[in-house]
Amino acid sequence: MALLQAADELYRDATISDRTWNTLAARFDTTMMMNVIVTASNYRMVSMALNALGVQIEPGNERFPKLTSR
Repeated sequence: MALLQAADELYRDATISDRTWNTLAARFDTTMMMNVIVTASNYRMVSMALNALGVQIEPGNERFPKLTSR
């Protein structure tokens, strides 16, 4: 759950809250936590590039749900 929370926070806020970071730190080492950030950030970068290039989702494909703001 903390991994998804971290990805959601990065997407929504471009940062990870102290609470989520501490939850991750209780389970993962520093290298693994950095991998969480890099992986989620790379997916966000690709999605921004695809949006900027005007790439359209194929008809009938599932979309991601909208995240609520803080």
